[in-house]
Amino acid sequence: MDVARDLDQVGTLTAGWERLAARAGTLPTQDAAWALAAAETLEASPPHVVVAGPADDPRAIAPLALHRGRLELLSVTQIREPVDLLAEGQPALEELCAATLRPGLALRLERLPADSPAIAALRRVIGRRGLITVRPAEPWPSLDLGPQWEDLGGGLSSRRRSDLRRALRRSEAEGEVEVELLAPEPGQVGALLDEAFAVEARSWKGEEGTALALDPLRAAFYRRYAALSAERRELRVGFLRIGGRTAAMQLAVAWHGRLWVLKVGYDAAFARCSPGILLLAHAVADAARSGVEGCELLGTAEEWTRPWSTREVPTLTVIAYPARPRAAGRLARDVAGVSGARAGAAVQSGLRRSALAAERAAARRYLAGPALEDAVRLEADYAARGWPTTVGYWNYDTDEVAFVAAQNEAIVAALSGRPDAQVSIKVTAIGERRDVVGALLEQAAQAGVGVHIDAMAPECQDTALDIACALAPDAPAPLGCTLTGRWPRSVTDAARVAGVPLRVRVVKSEWPSPENPGRDPRAGYLEVVDTLADAGALHVAVATHDAPVAERALARLLAAGVPCELQVLHGMRAAPAIEVARRAGVPVRIYVGYGSGRVPYPVRAAPRDPRVAARLVRDLSRRNRPLAD
Repeated sequence: MDVARDLDQVGTLTAGWERLAARAGTLPTQDAAWALAAAETLEASPPHVVVAGPADDPRAIAPLALHRGRLELLSVTQIREPVDLLAEGQPALEELCAATLRPGLALRLERLPADSPAIAALRRVIGRRGLITVRPAEPWPSLDLGPQWEDLGGGLSSRRRSDLRRALRRSEAEGEVEVELLAPEPGQVGALLDEAFAVEARSWKGEEGTALALDPLRAAFYRRYAALSAERRELRVGFLRIGGRTAAMQLAVAWHGRLWVLKVGYDAAFARCSPGILLLAHAVADAARSGVEGCELLGTAEEWTRPWSTREVPTLTVIAYPARPRAAGRLARDVAGVSGARAGAAVQSGLRRSALAAERAAARRYLAGPALEDAVRLEADYAARGWPTTVGYWNYDTDEVAFVAAQNEAIVAALSGRPDAQVSIKVTAIGERRDVVGALLEQAAQAGVGVHIDAMAPECQDTALDIACALAPDAPAPLGCTLTGRWPRSVTDAARVAGVPLRVRVVKSEWPSPENPGRDPRAGYLEVVDTLADAGALHVAVATHDAPVAERALARLLAAGVPCELQVLHGMRAAPAIEVARRAGVPVRIYVGYGSGRVPYPVRAAPRDPRVAARLVRDLSRRNRPLAD
């Protein structure tokens, strides 16, 4: 059997699946009970469980379902708990990944443990002709137990133990405190879950409508999973009662020597007594005394879980697009997103994040790689062939200014002694920190390299030019800035920067101008070049891969006696523009970026524009090679 597509087929896998999970599983969500409960209660579409090996003795299993034209892990969309592919060894895992990708569907694995070997297996199977995007997802808290935890709250800090004793005194003031930690028989599960769900509904979850008692779909899943777990003596249900009233509940499973807490809840009437924390403290102490190795607080890390965790286990969202038409269509839709009429804000936000991740991954053709070492190797290749370079760190949105500054300093150090080399910095990454640019100029002067400032976005242009113009008169190293043909303001800006000792790079830009989004970028480009030529600019880099535009711009600058060069981005199809520069007798500079990138064309237009779609497919399938001489 390769794929189980209905419940009967999934059922035939149960015995072999359980044996495989016992040998190779790391999460209870990899076991047959979890997948079977999800397939029976959650999925609107049939399951798509991929199996490597015979049904009674499988080597690997991927518990999947078909959602929105792609394969996703069973239950993750609705339950949001971490899940992983299940395999006995790397060869079996690669066999499983190959079988999963064979239909040509996109594969989305959410909340995959960050150390999952499935990521490397997918990369090897998909090769260079597909696309894999990886981004962080929510971690879960994990607590390793030892003898100190056998006493109530014994592993906590002194302040937390004091808080726990205070909560216990408050609870005892309300009435007798009783704790029940049960391993119920299958026939007891229904009544116990009725009580547990009722307690949870009396908390903030009930007010917000997220309690299981108010969510029939998720409640049905937990009832089915609890019943299956009870049959295997793995289910654990806990209650804390104050004065005979149920104040808190806990639903968990004992699996592979650890206690996996699935749900917690408490009655808001007892909030000042912290009944949920008290119940967790009793469950942890009982587990430690029973020789349990640890406690996993499934869900996500929150402020209240931090005292009860020795680490947070990172997870990832991994999306694989094999180089097949069905996956390419899915990629185009992911990049384009959906309209507000078709999805709510949360869905749109998730799709935008996926689209951005896919777009950045597609940009690998235009990047040296994720690290400075990648850029240094590529830059050395170009330098050895006599081409001057500009190296730039393309930052992630989450990067702090100090980290970006350190990257720029490292670039300067790597380019030391190369007077024809430059480091390019983005104002979007450093904000209004003129001091950062000033310090970099001092270092660049000692290293003998130049510095260039990019605005990137229209709203940052004033900041970029203010910094450049303020520092240029006394700059100890060559300094440059960028002007954009698509922005009407650039004509005025050109006259301004030509009056100070600044090297100017002219680009078309993919960001339209807010005041004139329909401005012709070619016409605007040449207008900016004309202004710089008339004003006698210090030096102009014609940064374009558009050969006709490059030819006209270089001719105009040369006629005006303005020193100039052609600048092209690594990875672009630049041969015609480079030939124009050679005929004109001007040097060619290669821009080498590394880090996090974006493709230099509007990927979001791929579903509507066949040319963009074709270019995207071409970029995903081609290897990242240096430009040819």
